[in-house]
Amino acid sequence: MNHIHLKECESTQEYLINLQKDPSAKYLISTDSQVKGRGRRENLWDSDKNSLCFSFSLKPNKILTLSASEITILLCQFFSLYKNSNHQTKLKWPNDLINFENKKCGGVLINKIDDMLIVGIGLNLNPSKYPTYQIEAGSILKTHQEFQHKSLALEIVEYIHNNRISASEIYKKWKDFCFHLNTKVSILEEDKVTEGIFLNIGEFGQAIIQTQEKEVQIFNGSLRVHH
Repeated sequence: MNHIHLKECESTQEYLINLQKDPSAKYLISTDSQVKGRGRRENLWDSDKNSLCFSFSLKPNKILTLSASEITILLCQFFSLYKNSNHQTKLKWPNDLINFENKKCGGVLINKIDDMLIVGIGLNLNPSKYPTYQIEAGSILKTHQEFQHKSLALEIVEYIHNNRISASEIYKKWKDFCFHLNTKVSILEEDKVTEGIFLNIGEFGQAIIQTQEKEVQIFNGSLRVHH
C-alpha cells in the first residue's frame, strides 16, 4: 500500500481523487490536519486536532451499494477491540457512526473511480470542541500513547482490508450494530419526507420503512430518529 501522510491538507478525499491515476493501485492518504473535509451532500466535515481524517482506495463489495455498510460495520468491529466500557459504537443509516450518547462520532464518504472506491473517513476520537461527540474507544489513545494520526489511520485501513465481509454477513451484522432498528424515523429525500418504523436494510443497503400505509424502500436520504 502506498501511504502518504501530510501535515495538513484541505481534503484527503480530494487529494486521493486527484492522485488515483492507476485504478489498480492501493493508496492511503492521512493527515494531521484537514481544513476543508467533505461530508455527504456537499456538507463540510468539521474536525479538530483529535479528529482522525483519512482516505484510501478499496475494491467495492460484490454488491456495490453495500460497500458503505460494510465499511461502517468494520469500523464498529475495529473500535470494539479498543473499547474500555460496555458502550458500543453503533450505526445510523446510511453511513454514520453513533456513540453511546446517540451522537454522531464518525462518518464515511465514498466516490467510485473506474473499478475502485475512494473511501473517506472522519472520526472524532477525543475532540476538544465537541467532547460528547467522541467514539467510545478511549484505550486507543492509551495504546498509541501519543495520538498519532499516521499510525492509527494505517492500522484501521489494514483492518478493513484484512477483514472484508460478504453481502450476506453485512445484512445480519448491520442489524446487530444499528441503533435505530424498530424505531420511528423520518428520512428526507430531496424535497420528500418519509416517516415510519425502520425495519432493516435491504439486499442493496436501502432503508426499509413501515409507514402507516405500507412498507417502502428508500435508497438515499438523510435519516432523523424520533426519540
